Amino acid sequence: MKEKITLTDEEQTVFEFDFGEPIDTESVLDRVLYARILTTKKVWLSTLQRQMTEHWNGRFPLLISEDEDMFMLTFGCEGDKQRVLSREPFHFQNHHIVLYTPNVTP
Repeated sequence: MKEKITLTDEEQTVFEFDFGEPIDTESVLDRVLYARILTTKKVWLSTLQRQMTEHWNGRFPLLISEDEDMFMLTFGCEGDKQRVLSREPFHFQNHHIVLYTPNVTP
């Protein structure tokens, strides 16, 4: 197929995506905690999610994700995060969980 391709006017139109307002990273950090389980054993994300979500869920669903050698807990609102912090300490399979609030300044 060595023919020259010609585009219609509609096909030549450039589409611009509207990504909305930029995300305020400071407001996201208000809802994030890092969790470190003090153990030498492998901690599986799926097991942590299954066992700890019922303890950490608040008014909004909790997102638990892996981040290097820690877990990142993203809460639906700052109030849910504060409720979790007020109920410390937590344990996972008899291992202490250390919760850490990230402090990032732009």
